[in-house]
Amino acid sequence: MSSTTYDVLIVGGGVSGTALLYELARYTDLKSVGLVEKYDHVAIVNSHGRNNSQTIHCGDIETNYTVEKARVTKRTAGMVVNFSTKLAAEKRDHIVYKYPKMVLAVGAKECQFLRKRFDTFKELFPNLKLLERDDIAVQEPKVVEGRRPDEEIVALGSTDEYTAVNYTTLSEAFVSEGEKAAADKGMNFDVRLSTAVEDIRKEGDVYKVKTDKGELTARYVVVSAGGHSLLFAHKMGYGLDKSCLPMAGSFYFTPKVLNGKVYTIQNENLPFAAVHGDPDVLVEGKTRFGPTALMLPLLERYNVSSVHVGLLGEPHAATVGQWRYFTAFNCEEALCLAFMNRAKREEWVGSLVSHDGGRSFGSRDAPPTLVLPAHWELEPGRRLDWMTANLAIMRSESSGAFMLFGGLSQADVKTPGVVFAQGRSHRFSARGLAPTPLPGVGGTPYYNQPSQWRVVRTLFDGRHPGCVEGRRADHDVGLSKLLNATPDGRLACEFDGRLSAVEFSGRTWLYARANPALSGQRFVQVTSSADLHKWAPFKLLRVDGYRME
Repeated sequence: MSSTTYDVLIVGGGVSGTALLYELARYTDLKSVGLVEKYDHVAIVNSHGRNNSQTIHCGDIETNYTVEKARVTKRTAGMVVNFSTKLAAEKRDHIVYKYPKMVLAVGAKECQFLRKRFDTFKELFPNLKLLERDDIAVQEPKVVEGRRPDEEIVALGSTDEYTAVNYTTLSEAFVSEGEKAAADKGMNFDVRLSTAVEDIRKEGDVYKVKTDKGELTARYVVVSAGGHSLLFAHKMGYGLDKSCLPMAGSFYFTPKVLNGKVYTIQNENLPFAAVHGDPDVLVEGKTRFGPTALMLPLLERYNVSSVHVGLLGEPHAATVGQWRYFTAFNCEEALCLAFMNRAKREEWVGSLVSHDGGRSFGSRDAPPTLVLPAHWELEPGRRLDWMTANLAIMRSESSGAFMLFGGLSQADVKTPGVVFAQGRSHRFSARGLAPTPLPGVGGTPYYNQPSQWRVVRTLFDGRHPGCVEGRRADHDVGLSKLLNATPDGRLACEFDGRLSAVEFSGRTWLYARANPALSGQRFVQVTSSADLHKWAPFKLLRVDGYRME
């Protein structure tokens, strides 16, 4: 690999890493700069449009910003706009976008807060306007349409500013413009794609960066690799008192109902972005709403192998990329992570334990252990298949017992339904609750070892009252051979989607996938029980403002 000693080497090719690369090339007299990125393109993880709000945050409508923070944020947001608008128009117009924006207050309390905020912020943001109901109706008709006339609303907003950005194309521009600036001054400028960094260590006055393509040397190293950054810091002995709780957010598309960005007032008790609706720079003619906030034990949401499982050792470290359906739960004074394998029809559900608050799961001394096998011989002559499918696991706050809810699909068994088991641990084994090693792929068909799971029974079958199943046995060749069709030809509910269980208000609530339409449509239905024996009829979830078509 290159024998060059970089003055600065950047690890991570997202918008932060590429922005630094550009600034070093454009505004310093360094001799050599470089960037390494494990993917074959810059800015396709956190900086990709599907993974962020695509917003140029400048602090005017972000209601959790103080004036001091807004002043700093406005300056950095201006740098993005300044850089982009100096490019050729055809390049600029694929990076930054002009949409009207506003933050909406509803009710007397929020309106009073927003009016006061306007008085405080209007000097810093001269283009910011206080929008009354009629002004809002002009800018965003759908926001006013259908509201009660006596419901007080007001907004802060602007109409003629760059408010949205595609961080991927911005990062591409940082690289291309940085390369030009470096060439003008004879600076060595390297961007190494498809190069994964494995380790960073200090040797004397330089750092050695080990990659899957060889070793690089640098006087300074900047790690800008999202959630992976803290792992590199920990390996080097830094930030050991810090941990990372990865959060994922999703946006949901509707037909176009908004002209621009409409934010709500930030909930001061939540650290996440306020729910908002806006155009999407990647998908024309739609309005997207979000984000949701979901804790995931993944450093990259769409890369299952990015779950940090410590030093598992073989053979399990090599199979991490096959795991799915992660569930984090409280287990015996620690944090546990349950998951299914995908190698051959989810042959088992396993678990890992974290004793450091979720920074890492498992080790060579604490490998994955078995929660439940797909094929289990409870006792001679009594066998259970595929309870592992879409398994939900929870620990009762009241009794301390662990509970399993498994969905039996018509593709696997003749009688679909939901099966229940209860135990004093999350582990399969009954031998002193000792961990049970995971079964090998293609191993023994039926597990007949003693298990601590008890009270194994069917809670209800696919004909449970209220269960929504719109598919028909005669609609699809793959479904036509399935059993349990109702007299009108509809299938019995097939619990072939992820289950989720939670305790609340003295009841256990079980959420399952609903199939309201003949094909293609998915939704969520819920049932509940006070005693785990008598279950209420299923009901579809109701989402205010959303109507299933």
